[in-house]
Amino acid sequence: MFRGRRRAVVPADARSRAESAQVTVNALAIQDDDENLGQWYRSNIVTGDGFVMTIDHADAFGPAMQSKLLREIRPLVVARAAAAR
Repeated sequence: MFRGRRRAVVPADARSRAESAQVTVNALAIQDDDENLGQWYRSNIVTGDGFVMTIDHADAFGPAMQSKLLREIRPLVVARAAAAR
């Protein structure tokens, strides 16, 4: 049931909350006319040792998202395998 609009959260506040909770935030930026979008994500969205991946057109989104997800989960899989030994 819809109970009204949620208040928007300023990116800097959301990033600060994520950092306080030790949450890693990564990004996938679709750059168009703004060639500095990846850097904006790095400065305003991504936390800690997170990363930014950039693509230059929407058609590349699917493969890029797959690569991003693999990059995010691969360290977890390696760590679990090492712990199981």
